[in-house]
Amino acid sequence: MVRANLASKPIIAMTIDAPVLPEVTKLWKKSVREEKLRKGVLIVDDEPAFCDMIAEVISAIGYKTWKTHSAEAAMQAWARDGGEMGLALVDVVMPAVDGLTLIAELRRRDPRIQIVLVSGRLDEDTRWLASESGCLFVSKPFEVSELTELIEELLGSLSSSTD
Repeated sequence: MVRANLASKPIIAMTIDAPVLPEVTKLWKKSVREEKLRKGVLIVDDEPAFCDMIAEVISAIGYKTWKTHSAEAAMQAWARDGGEMGLALVDVVMPAVDGLTLIAELRRRDPRIQIVLVSGRLDEDTRWLASESGCLFVSKPFEVSELTELIEELLGSLSSSTD
């Protein structure tokens, strides 16, 4: 019931009945569950030592990781587990297929995925392309705290998640 007192006007009372739609509730709950599952991070870099280090850092703050060393391997991981991935950290310069080509394919498959380009060679053109495609970028070298804060900002802190 909604009541309003409009100064010198009499009190107006009305009742608004809104039926609860079970279908809407189910869809909302499913969406929330899916977003909670999308806490994984796909790491794509042709330098295995860099992938290992980044995966260790990300795992330490509680996120699941997938390490890949090429765009092809990243797409295979995506085909297998893409529904769990909410973020991709992608090196720009890689042999065979570069990071910009990979992000276009990831976006085509899932426009919701967050993408961060990571490179030691981000020129102005690459930065522009990254921002135009909705990606963030991080220049190597970077502080670990920068990366963990960015991941928690993009995916949400796991410590504040509720089941």
